[in-house]
Amino acid sequence: MDSTYPRDCPVCGSNAKTRLYKQAFADVGKVSFLKGYDVVACDGCGFAFADDIPSQAAFDAYYARQSKYETRSSEITALRLDVLKNGLAFLAKGVKDKNSRILEIGCGCGDFLRFLQDDGFTRLSAIEPSQHCVDHLRHTLGISASCGTVSQLNADADFDAIVLLTVLEHVVDLNAAITNVSKMLSRNGLLFIRMPNACRFPDYDDSAFQQFSPEHINYFSIVSAKNLLGKHGYTLLVFEEVALRESDNAVLPMANLLFVKDPGAGGCVSEKDASTRTQLERYITLSRARDSDINGRLSRFVKSQEPIIVWGTGTHTLRLLELGSLRQCNIAMFIDSNPHYEGGLFNNVSIKTPNALLQHSHKVLVSSKVFQKEIAHYIRDELKAPNELILLY
Repeated sequence: MDSTYPRDCPVCGSNAKTRLYKQAFADVGKVSFLKGYDVVACDGCGFAFADDIPSQAAFDAYYARQSKYETRSSEITALRLDVLKNGLAFLAKGVKDKNSRILEIGCGCGDFLRFLQDDGFTRLSAIEPSQHCVDHLRHTLGISASCGTVSQLNADADFDAIVLLTVLEHVVDLNAAITNVSKMLSRNGLLFIRMPNACRFPDYDDSAFQQFSPEHINYFSIVSAKNLLGKHGYTLLVFEEVALRESDNAVLPMANLLFVKDPGAGGCVSEKDASTRTQLERYITLSRARDSDINGRLSRFVKSQEPIIVWGTGTHTLRLLELGSLRQCNIAMFIDSNPHYEGGLFNNVSIKTPNALLQHSHKVLVSSKVFQKEIAHYIRDELKAPNELILLY
């Protein structure tokens, strides 16, 4: 794991901050790349972010090496289609010409770009940290793509619009990233940003502290996003707060924002973010109650020491192993569908791919709220595994 570093506020530069919560994750081989962080709010402008985290280089290496965004499925589910339609409709508020030069940064395997293609856009490009995804974009979709991250951009270009869908919440060096983006955007070009809306975290039924994941290290509101982009010479044209369904069991509070590059704009923070700290404190209170409930459900397996298989090694599992009851359970094996995690170890218990389940009869703890239904369906209907399932939600 990389060394960690304190952060000054990326929005106003202040080093005066108040800790709201201390997050922690178990050290699981091939999965973990940070042990945790402090969730803080800037005393100056009100922006909230993760403090004492690894360098930008560590995050870039993680996304290049262990990407979980490499799904190549040719099928787009109804839920995913709704998300794509929302993105296209919002982009259309500013981009009318189908010949516009559009770049998406951090696009995974390119669902949104493929959707733009199908709608008639012809001049599409991508930058993505996973070489696997880049190859798919080039060879399957025919889209010009290169390997890299928003923090590694070092080229001048002249795109009419740049798209950052759920990217900036992952970035350590926000100011460097936006400076890089600006070099690639034409004068008066448009910047479409989608990000989790921290002011709405308490309003949705989430698993405990799920928004404080190893990857999400910035907690934006509309105000803080406007402040950050404003000092880089961007004017906010339009925004919307949306609830996007990620699965049958999870709705994500998001914000879509469309900025125009305005060389005449720029300067200091225009408005203090007066809401994010209060809303995150509400979210933390709700999460503590949810956390207590889940640990109570796990207590019978702590007491019985019955061997169980844990399906999933994401944020949900990493927290429960470090701060919850899961560490005290008798775990026979972890299973994860991300092949990059295979062979990883926690307390000498290994991570295996889904087919390994067929060789064991232990009960399976589905360690996910977001994808609990999908995982259960996969175990029952795809793998045809008879194992009894432990569902926490």
